[in-house]
Amino acid sequence: MSILQTRLVLAEKRRAPYTSMHWIVYPESSLRLLQLNWDPGLEERMITGNNAAFANKQVDGQVHGQGCIDLRQR
Repeated sequence: MSILQTRLVLAEKRRAPYTSMHWIVYPESSLRLLQLNWDPGLEERMITGNNAAFANKQVDGQVHGQGCIDLRQR
């Protein structure tokens, strides 16, 4: 029997981008899930959100969601 030994490494320590909830930003995982669950019988697929939470700031009466913009550009 093999034993898997793991430990938690926070995104901050990995120097990886992360959300306000300290979840690592890794868009490739969403693509991988789509590939694993692909159903050729479906004609259309719609991705409606990424569920990433970022702390946006209001500047001059406007909110610029730079975290979301950065995520979409990855």
